[in-house]
Amino acid sequence: MVEGMLAFYPKLRAQVDVHYIGFDKPRAAIVALLGEGVQGCPMLVLGEESLAALEPIPDVRTAESLGHAYISKDIEICRYLAHRYGAGIPHP
Repeated sequence: MVEGMLAFYPKLRAQVDVHYIGFDKPRAAIVALLGEGVQGCPMLVLGEESLAALEPIPDVRTAESLGHAYISKDIEICRYLAHRYGAGIPHP
């Protein structure tokens, strides 16, 4: 779902720092940011500038681990990206 949104909105892909990681665990890049217990994909880790601008977005839940806020559900990642960057709002 997230990959489809990024493909449909190429300008959005250019605004977001996307990293692809392998399927096998441990996923070192995610573990380094969020800890051993949070390794799911897709995962949107919010930078400090994103946190400062974060307003409540309907149906988007953020969580926190090791001082980093993140969104882990694909539909919620897409909703966040739509609101933050002005893309179309996805429908489940």
